[in-house]
Amino acid sequence: EYIMEIAKKLSKAGYAERAENIYNNLQSKHPDYYAIYLERAKHYKRVGKKELAEKDFEKYNEYMMEEEREWREFLKEIGEDEDDG
Repeated sequence: EYIMEIAKKLSKAGYAERAENIYNNLQSKHPDYYAIYLERAKHYKRVGKKELAEKDFEKYNEYMMEEEREWREFLKEIGEDEDDG
């Protein structure tokens, strides 16, 4: 999380290449950490790399849909309904 904040600040400050290097390094070490895809997508959008941003947003959405599916399965296994609270 801390390193992603550094990348985000670099991106916003105009250091796109440095930010991308950090995001890419994090993603290669933690390919299943969905937040990296979201933050990198925001970076790509910020610097005008629309296709890369869309690709990372899609990957992020895939992970989120999988998380939702797993959550619903878990609730079903324990006999709970999402609305039961």
